[in-house]
Amino acid sequence: MGTTTHSVSHTPAVVGGGGFDLNKQNGTQDSHVLFQIGITSIVVVDYGDADFGSTPYHTLDCENLRLGSIDSDSTATVNWEARGDNSTGIDDEKAVINPTALSKGGPKNISFSVDSIYNTTGRNAFLYTWVNLNGDKDFQSNEVKIDTIPNGFNGTRTVTFNNVTISGNDTTKYLRLRLTTNTLLDDVNTAIKDERAYIPATNGEIEDYRLVQLDCPIAKVEETCQTLDSLIAHFNTWLAEASGGGGCNGVLSNNNSGPPPGCGGTATVTWTYTSSCAPLVTTCTSTFTVQDTMVDLEITCPNDTTIASCLTQGNVDTLYNNWLNSASITGPCNPDLDNDSSGPPNKCGGSKTVKFFAAGNCSGADSCFATFTVPAPAGVILNCAVNVTEAACQTQAQIDTKFATWLATATKSGGCNAVLSNNNTGAPAACGGSKTVTFTVTSSCESNKTCTATFTVTAAPIVVLNCAANVTEAACQTQAQIDAKFATWLATANFTGGCNATISNNNTGAPAACGGSKTVTFTVTSSCEANKTCTATFTVTAATPVVLNCAANVTEAACQTQAQIDAKFATWLATANFTGGCNGVLSNNNTGAPSACGGSKTVTFTVTSSCEANKTCTATFTVTAATPAVINCPSNVTEAACQTQAAINTKFTNWLNSVSSTGGCNPVITNNNNGAPNACGGVKTVTFTLTSSCDVNKTCTASFTVLTDTVPVVSGMLDTLFLEGCNAGAALLLKPKSQIWNPYLEI
Repeated sequence: MGTTTHSVSHTPAVVGGGGFDLNKQNGTQDSHVLFQIGITSIVVVDYGDADFGSTPYHTLDCENLRLGSIDSDSTATVNWEARGDNSTGIDDEKAVINPTALSKGGPKNISFSVDSIYNTTGRNAFLYTWVNLNGDKDFQSNEVKIDTIPNGFNGTRTVTFNNVTISGNDTTKYLRLRLTTNTLLDDVNTAIKDERAYIPATNGEIEDYRLVQLDCPIAKVEETCQTLDSLIAHFNTWLAEASGGGGCNGVLSNNNSGPPPGCGGTATVTWTYTSSCAPLVTTCTSTFTVQDTMVDLEITCPNDTTIASCLTQGNVDTLYNNWLNSASITGPCNPDLDNDSSGPPNKCGGSKTVKFFAAGNCSGADSCFATFTVPAPAGVILNCAVNVTEAACQTQAQIDTKFATWLATATKSGGCNAVLSNNNTGAPAACGGSKTVTFTVTSSCESNKTCTATFTVTAAPIVVLNCAANVTEAACQTQAQIDAKFATWLATANFTGGCNATISNNNTGAPAACGGSKTVTFTVTSSCEANKTCTATFTVTAATPVVLNCAANVTEAACQTQAQIDAKFATWLATANFTGGCNGVLSNNNTGAPSACGGSKTVTFTVTSSCEANKTCTATFTVTAATPAVINCPSNVTEAACQTQAAINTKFTNWLNSVSSTGGCNPVITNNNNGAPNACGGVKTVTFTLTSSCDVNKTCTASFTVLTDTVPVVSGMLDTLFLEGCNAGAALLLKPKSQIWNPYLEI
């Protein structure tokens, strides 16, 4: 009698040749065989993955208590991403498919959906959920929720933390799930640590997740009239207030396109935190606003003034300067008023038309014209600008420059202090149009001279948008293939015409590879035309549904060998098949064939498809129970004396062979006889034993008796002699010869 232990640390000793104990050490009639076990351990465990210093583990009960898919760990493998055991290539953190992202502050409610909880242990289990709310890399007792999972539960639970506040480092937030029937206990004397998060459990599973935390800066409002450099500095400081961490290989980015205008407006910025483990994308949005205090700039021009002729130049200068200084301006951010005066008119006569203009940081530009005239007798000659046509699709700045140059081609001669002006209201639009300008020469000694000329910009070519064609792709391609084809399809849209035109679309990604469609709007923007749009649809055909053809229920006859039953069971399993689905795989939960002596196994067949929920069916393989074995013993037999030993032996053999049996499987009858009794008398009691491969041994006893021979007796006298017994001759020999009267008697 002995014991053999198996654990992670124990290696059984091997004795005897070939790994078996070949030497019997006691004198009793027992026997045993010790098989060598060629495995490292029969205990499988699941370790935590988060690097918290102490690594809890669960002894796995895969069949009855688990969270989603499960794999065992040969040793604790932790890292800062809580994905240490994934180095084996198996990710068993599947219970929380898309962990909730956090953001600092509170109080707030946080919920996590825990999927694929499975409990068939026959008793209640407990789902312990911790969230490291303060980022200190320790789970406290105020950071846990405990849910009871009843026996037979197979589904989802939503765990909610109410009125909590998120604080601390955004890169060290973790979620820990523990499912076990154990009642885990916390040491109330250690407030900074909840021991329930770290102690081992005898069953169930543990899963760790590194949570994403994304914190946007608070909305900010800035005053107007700042310098551009100051506004950019404030905006960049505000952008830098955003932070994000957690998940796997996290990257924080934003879509800012610069601060809003310094004179008023709002920039809405979205921050995106991408992670290679769920949640893959987390976003938040905030605004940076510059107060809008825009007031129209307004210039009050001097009145056109004509002074008397023949004044001194000094008088003209004084009067002219006073006239210039009479202009005034109102508007935000202290705008400067300027003019294009080239000095007062000549005292000999003439006029000056002056443009007064201003442009503030936070207002539009404004200008006005006024004329100061000194009469002059000289005749004015005005040389007008010629009509000009410019090509389309130049920038407005280019058109403005060419328009100003064109205006300057108008010239004058003659007059007295004459001034040439025009009534232009700005260049025509760069997208097409014309401006007819009147040029005027004023002179202090002559009426104004005028002429007109036209500056034209050719209209821009019309935008023509060539839309992508509607496309339908076959089902069961990979998502990568669909994504690539979708990208290629997007690129087939094109356009012609327009000015500085660009094409864009509103696609949100390709449809699912399992079926669906995406309708995309393509838009061409042109600096000289309203947007042109069109729509087209990219469709992926839905996958055909899975059809599972179950194995039929089968009943096999009793008394076959286990090898025959095993072979028929394997053949029966292979009769299940399926059609349809995408990348479908057929599996079953069989635990081996039933016993050849009778029994049944019900098997669940499951088809998994990448585009459909699992399909299952059940079927039963039955082996008929063997009929009980019954032994029919020979009757007790008594044979007469005085037979030969050969006759007795023959009858004894026939008697032994009269035993029979019914039922059982592969029955064999044996007996413990050690030969027939002596022909001269005796009894043999025989035990008959019936052995069957599917029943306990059955026994019975019967006796074969040969009557005992009587002692030979001689009686009678004279000529009459009686002999009794099997050996009468021997009796005569007992008589004296004198007593034998008939000497001729033959014995």
